[in-house]
Amino acid sequence: MSRFIARKNVDVAVDAFARSQLAGQGISLLLVGQGPGERALRLLASRLQVDEKVCFMRPVPNSEMAGIYALSEFVVLASEFDQWGLCVSEAFAAARTAIVTVTCGAAGELVLDNINGFIVKPGDTDALAERMRALVLHDAMRERLSKQARLTVARWSPAFFASNLMDLADFIVNSRARR
Repeated sequence: MSRFIARKNVDVAVDAFARSQLAGQGISLLLVGQGPGERALRLLASRLQVDEKVCFMRPVPNSEMAGIYALSEFVVLASEFDQWGLCVSEAFAAARTAIVTVTCGAAGELVLDNINGFIVKPGDTDALAERMRALVLHDAMRERLSKQARLTVARWSPAFFASNLMDLADFIVNSRARR
């Protein structure tokens, strides 16, 4: 789910989808969200001749997102910048892999390149298209990454968060004590 605003780079995802040539193989790109950039995205999909395979869906309640993820093969977070990218955590919980940009907080923390997902540079439509294509065409790879995604997010429990928070507090206290 995304707001269709410039920094989310949804246009990059649409362009990468067109470059991947997956539309010609019957694959669709689902964009869940809304925002001021929606009209431009629709025009871009039309100009790139993938408008029949780029589907727009209004935001849905969080309780219904699990069903969206279950119908998906993977999630793309192409943002120029994103603090974290909650959709990635949700996708991983649904055993779906993700492609994220290196400038998203989840990159390197939750998403590990070629282990449970892919990390690309923002705006790199060719790399994004290549990863999209690979995830569609190579079932075994997608399934391996998706399985690892689920295992990764399972470790991110409240106890894990609390342990990391305590480690951070200890680090801060010990750093001040050394001054």
